[in-house]
Parts: sequence; C-alpha cells; structure tokens
Amino acid sequence: MTWQLISKVVVLTAAYGSIVGGLAWLLCRAGVPRRWAIVLGFLTVGFVTGLLAAWAWPYDSCVLPNLWAVLLGDALYQLSSERLGDFAAFRPPWVYPWAGAALYGVLGLVMQAFANRARTSAGAGGSHVHD
Repeated sequence: MTWQLISKVVVLTAAYGSIVGGLAWLLCRAGVPRRWAIVLGFLTVGFVTGLLAAWAWPYDSCVLPNLWAVLLGDALYQLSSERLGDFAAFRPPWVYPWAGAALYGVLGLVMQAFANRARTSAGAGGSHVHD
C-alpha cells in the first residue's frame, strides 16, 4: 500500500517537473531571457495548476493537478484558522492558487539560481553571450 502511494506521488511530481521544463523551454523559444525562463515557468505552472485544483475542489481528484499546492494550502488553512480565525483568503479552494504560486515560485527561484550559476561558470572559460 505504501509503495503504491509513493509511486503515485513520484509519478505526479515527475509530471509536474516535465510540464515546468516544457514551459521553460517554450518561454525561451518565445524570447523570454534565459535568466528568467525557469522561474516564470515554475510560477506559471504553480498558479495555473492551483487554479485547476481549486476548480476541481471538493472532489478527491482536486489533488491531481497540483498535489503539493493542495497539501500546502490545506496546511495554511489549518494554521490560519488556529491563529487568525476563519480568514476567507486562506479557505480551500481559494488558497490553492496562491499556495501553488508561492511554493513553485520559491522552487523556481532556487532552480533558476542554480541554472544561472552553472551557465555563468560554464561561460567563464570561453565566450559567453549574456542575455
């Protein structure tokens, strides 16, 4: 039972990563500077899949578009209801797009920093076109 759950989570996470990678590639092809394409891809996917999760709520399948935004959004709702009371902005499903954008935005910033550093260090030895 546990391995089935873990395998599904791994498959969903790999699918999200593939979507982000594809969107980042499309953004580069569309003329977005390479130093911003990854973070914009992550941010866009996080927000849009959060909207899809909010649209599918309250069905059990609402976790499929963005598992991590739903989990983070539910945790934010529980924390905010304990600390702030019943605050409308943190209620499910309204919290899912913002949780997805925040989570994926931070992940995108980290990944973009690694990519920019790798690109800069690879270009230090030879000619490097700055974009």
